[in-house]
Amino acid sequence: MVFMAAVTLVLLLLLRKHSAALQKHRSAFLTLAIMICVLFAYNFAPALYSEVLLVSFSTSPQGSQYEIKTDFVTDDTLPKPDIYWFHMDEMMGFNGVDKYFGDAQDELKTELIERGFTINKDAAHFAPSTMFALPSLLSPSFYDSYLEPLYSNLAGLQSRKLILDEVQSRFKIDGINIIYDIHTQHELFHAFKSVGYTVVALHELVRSSDVVYRNNYAYPLAVFDSMENEAARRRAAELSRYSDVRWLLTSTTPLSLFDQMISGYVDRQTAGLWISIPEHTEIVSRFTVRTRTGAEERNLYRTLYDSFSAPSPRLVYIFNTIAHWPYHDVYNLGEIENLSTGNRFAFDLLYLPNYKYATEVMLSAVDMIL
Repeated sequence: MVFMAAVTLVLLLLLRKHSAALQKHRSAFLTLAIMICVLFAYNFAPALYSEVLLVSFSTSPQGSQYEIKTDFVTDDTLPKPDIYWFHMDEMMGFNGVDKYFGDAQDELKTELIERGFTINKDAAHFAPSTMFALPSLLSPSFYDSYLEPLYSNLAGLQSRKLILDEVQSRFKIDGINIIYDIHTQHELFHAFKSVGYTVVALHELVRSSDVVYRNNYAYPLAVFDSMENEAARRRAAELSRYSDVRWLLTSTTPLSLFDQMISGYVDRQTAGLWISIPEHTEIVSRFTVRTRTGAEERNLYRTLYDSFSAPSPRLVYIFNTIAHWPYHDVYNLGEIENLSTGNRFAFDLLYLPNYKYATEVMLSAVDMIL
């Protein structure tokens, strides 16, 4: 912000100094000023309307009081096995796939049972996005004291987008930052830490972990050991907070034209905090023989295999996002005919192949653990 103010001041001084020479270009500068005003109005008006609309939705304020459990009843005499929790992001349950796609998934059920799983096909929980579903799973006290009453108040809203907008609005009004206030304090993980577990997350979103693996399209494949580098962790959190300022500037001003440049700067500042993950080529190739060997699949196996080096007992939280939007990604592997070329919103044609691929990767990951 200081840099931008300094640049603006220099430009104003230059314009003042050469104002007489620039008078002959008055019409060009007037056109530029009008364009800037139009761009500002184009960005600012919708953003302002959105904020006013969201606040108007919040007719039943519940305050910012919520509970995060920090004390746990533990028993050190109990066994401490390594635990692996699969988060299959955006995958429907068995009943949903059967209802909407006519596939009872009998083969998958058999595969899971053969590996020792018990299946609860009726289990279901609705949350408007993964960001808000995670506290439902990992912070029961926060869910009971805050999220559940909030979801109950939204029962009349039919649109998923309206529900998501209202949840985000409620968090803003109550002054809760879900990344820093909630995702760093997940009760389940802290409970396991209190009895000596190492908590490992194969996804950057779960920040209450001891070791975090970054595995998505926006960043290089890397690992961040927050236990050994607390100062770097705080630095990363500070830089991440710039995203709020960036959102404000790019959604209300012509600076939206420079969004990519600003994002690139923040990413470059945080890149040095992460350590590259070894390829683990031999072990990864062994588990991609029977699947489609997409980049995300290989990266998942790399991070999973790498996590085995974390001290035991360990709790490893595994993200598999292959079934997630955009649904056309699986067709980029060239092994399935894309029946809806260029239309990644055609859920009926594109979702099921992604779902099946995600289950193949899940089973391979389970076999790697076993």
